[in-house]
Amino acid sequence: MTLLFFGFLILLVILFIVYTRRLNEIVTYSNERNLKVFGHSYKSVSFLYADISFLNELFSGEKIENCDDIELRRKLASTRRLFMIQLAICCVIFVGIIVNGAM
Repeated sequence: MTLLFFGFLILLVILFIVYTRRLNEIVTYSNERNLKVFGHSYKSVSFLYADISFLNELFSGEKIENCDDIELRRKLASTRRLFMIQLAICCVIFVGIIVNGAM
């Protein structure tokens, strides 16, 4: 069980690194073409992390379809997919800890 837990943690760290790279691609792409991401302009990834409304919009996925630029829409959709996978893995880890603690 412990090995499975650490495997999930390693996978989560790898996905977080890929997620951060995708966010950096989104910021770079939007700044190069003067595009707004969900109605906001971001100078760096740290501004994306600080903006909770970005995570809300990314989680819901509704405004991704309204994006005019096809490449930005593709990048946002793949980033949303990574975000959802990370949430699912976190839920599995949480449930695993609860089940393991109940035994």
